[in-house]
Amino acid sequence: MTPWKTRASARIARLLLLACWAVLAAPSWGFISDPAYGSINSSWNGVGDVADFSGSQCVISTEDNPPKDGPGEGKKKKYFLSVSIAGETQFVLHKTDAGDTIPFALSYSNGKGPSEPILVPGASNGPFDGGDVKKCGVSSRFEILVAELDLRGMPAGDYRAILAITHTNEATGETGSGTLVISLRITAQAIALTALDNIDLGTWDGVAATLSAGESFCVSGTAYQYQITARGEAGGFTLSNGVDTIVYEVRFAQGTDASAGQALLVGVPVGTYPLVGQCTGDNAAIFIQTLTPLSSSSSGAYFGQLTLTVEPP
Repeated sequence: MTPWKTRASARIARLLLLACWAVLAAPSWGFISDPAYGSINSSWNGVGDVADFSGSQCVISTEDNPPKDGPGEGKKKKYFLSVSIAGETQFVLHKTDAGDTIPFALSYSNGKGPSEPILVPGASNGPFDGGDVKKCGVSSRFEILVAELDLRGMPAGDYRAILAITHTNEATGETGSGTLVISLRITAQAIALTALDNIDLGTWDGVAATLSAGESFCVSGTAYQYQITARGEAGGFTLSNGVDTIVYEVRFAQGTDASAGQALLVGVPVGTYPLVGQCTGDNAAIFIQTLTPLSSSSSGAYFGQLTLTVEPP
């Protein structure tokens, strides 16, 4: 082999290596949409979970070839998603005028298959299928779930979370960023006492030491717990026939039988009892029993008024 041919072969080899290096080192061009999911605005009236979702967005994620493709016109690529709340390690709503917080569950759907839960703020989720500007048929959205158990007992008012969202193009690493604002309003707490009827102690037979009767009812509402207070007439629990007075005691219990329940004192709140959102039957009861010896009371019809108040502790 002549020296000239040797030099020429070496030169050709160097040119080929340079050409290969140029192809491998060519920059990767891509496009990724900025998050634009709108906002989530919900309210809670005291019943059930809060389940809501954001607006939908087609996330464009492509690898483009600039000589022939405009931004987002190239080959569709998958993308990753991360969501975070500044200073938080879990997803929580903050009361706008106080320090109260409510946890919530967050999930994400890109229009294909079931929603994927997002468990930890700041973690990378996906990859998800992206679209392109020519035909972007995949609609993505966020979904939230706030459990009724976490809502009960929380002060009424406005709660909010600002989620920082990042889309990352899987092929090129380019990112798009934006925010999603979640707002939740809790209306004023309400507690209702229903299905309470008048109590008839019956007629004294001249033998029994006391007269007694019970009455069951339902307590429901938007608070998490409740307490109960009993008040009678003239500062006590009394019945009167216009001449004589009969003193009675009041007992309270959860369920439908309060005969062995807790004795209530006039005007003194009792308990931190769990509250249901809706009545499906009686869940509380009172028991009335006379204390004054009936043999020493004059005959006649005795009447009295007992007022029960239920409210958050």
